[in-house]
Amino acid sequence: MLELEGFHGQTISIPEDLLYYKEQELWVKPGQEPQALAFGFTQAAVALISGFTYLEFIAGLGDFLQQGSPVFAVDTYKVSFELYSPVSGKVVYLNLGLEGDGAVRIEEDPYGLTIFVLEVSEGFDPKQYFLDAKGYFEALEAGCVSICGS
Repeated sequence: MLELEGFHGQTISIPEDLLYYKEQELWVKPGQEPQALAFGFTQAAVALISGFTYLEFIAGLGDFLQQGSPVFAVDTYKVSFELYSPVSGKVVYLNLGLEGDGAVRIEEDPYGLTIFVLEVSEGFDPKQYFLDAKGYFEALEAGCVSICGS
């Protein structure tokens, strides 16, 4: 586990067994089958957002999303924004328990809550597309933050 001190006044953890999508501060976990990718917000995202108030899924189960298609919308104390699919794939899981005001649960355990899962094409190598923990740590340490206009 890597730890970054002083990130927006907090110490954040970066699990080394996950990959990271820096553009939206998401963690990525390849599933048992290599074409399934689970996504959730990182602890850095929680520190940046500080106050999830509402989440609404835009995509539905079984939808095929192109990279850049909206997956869900989030309201926070600071801003409202949409989160876009990092890669193309079929939606195979949505954590419906986070919808509505259930979004506040994200702050309690960001690495323990999968928000959505995509099934991507065979042969997709997530390690070629997403950052490892060290790369993500270095990006955060350099001040590269990009979620919700930060």
